[in-house]
Amino acid sequence: MANVQNFFDSIAVYKDMYLKPWGNLLNTEASPLSSKIKNYPITGGGKIEAVAQVGFNGGFASLGDDLTAPKAGRNIYQKFTADRKRMAVTMNISDEAIQASANNNLAMLNLFDQELRSCYETAKWNVGRMLFGNGDGILTLVKSVSGNTLTLPNDGTEKPQNVMEGLTIDVYKKNDKPGTAPTASARRVVKVNRETDPVTFEVDGDPISLSGEAFVTIQMSYGNEITGLGAIFDDNITELYGVKKADVPLINPVVTDAEGDISDSVINRTLRTAQDVKGSDIDMILMGNDAFDQYVEYLRVNNLRNERADLVITGGFRAIQYMFGNHSINIVNERFVPKNEAWGFDTRKLGFYQLGEWDFIAKGGSAFTLMPGTLVYNGVLAKYGNLICTNPGGCIRIKNAAA
Repeated sequence: MANVQNFFDSIAVYKDMYLKPWGNLLNTEASPLSSKIKNYPITGGGKIEAVAQVGFNGGFASLGDDLTAPKAGRNIYQKFTADRKRMAVTMNISDEAIQASANNNLAMLNLFDQELRSCYETAKWNVGRMLFGNGDGILTLVKSVSGNTLTLPNDGTEKPQNVMEGLTIDVYKKNDKPGTAPTASARRVVKVNRETDPVTFEVDGDPISLSGEAFVTIQMSYGNEITGLGAIFDDNITELYGVKKADVPLINPVVTDAEGDISDSVINRTLRTAQDVKGSDIDMILMGNDAFDQYVEYLRVNNLRNERADLVITGGFRAIQYMFGNHSINIVNERFVPKNEAWGFDTRKLGFYQLGEWDFIAKGGSAFTLMPGTLVYNGVLAKYGNLICTNPGGCIRIKNAAA
């Protein structure tokens, strides 16, 4: 027991030294977009509020000879609200591992560092995915379930990029609402077969008793994820940040149909509309896999070399430099954007409103607790907040960007 106490005492002293760079890396490496998202601190309360200016203040005029001052204008503001969400990742350390590193502080810290790195990879993937989701937490729709094998549709609604080995998921019937108990919970994905068409994957545990269509989520996450940027473009979501899209047309994004042929003219037309109508200066465009590949081929065939092979943005991501007007735009490949679409953002309008940084949830004064009936100590890293775009109408979506 002394060895265990010594381990956690050492961790308590050094954890802040590890967690700050851990969180900073997560803010830059989860996605090419993540480093552009500003973090804003919030205080207590369940709702997050952000204010966006709409249009101009109206206090301008060209004066006549009497020099009568123009009527004073005022800024028009739109208030956005979002629920505070909870992101968490679990770290498990066995008693055996602790005992093996006993009486050696360096070995103890190396063990903690190793476990923290494993948590980082899990959190990075999920945070990157959630940035482009719509907040419902659904990883992908499922066409059919047979025993422990789940088959994805092949009609464009499937998202095979969201299914990875090692994920722990819940399985729901097609029309289940948030709050409904899943048909199968906490199942580990053990195998994904991407060579088949459609894609299939297998989970552990007993055969799943479910017939017909279904969907899967990360464990315990249905309806609980942050409001990802996909909510801006999803026509099935009628209310965004507490505002009905139909009531405030200005918050609806600019959407262009490329009709299967992405090109500079399509991008220019879309950017111009966002700039002229929605007052948006897009500085990053993220393309799904097929859209990005087709755009690169378009550049090659037309001998258009407006990209720089040496352009690396924060987080180590490579980008194509695209010139529009008097500024450049980074075009990057993003696996979590729909494969035949391109999404663009004025990143100055993106903010993550957070209640502190990533930290351990303390239970009984300790970051780690012994799980009942086991010799494994459990620690949970958590962060509270939500993502808000204060000019959603200035975002762009180019659909059907790839044939």
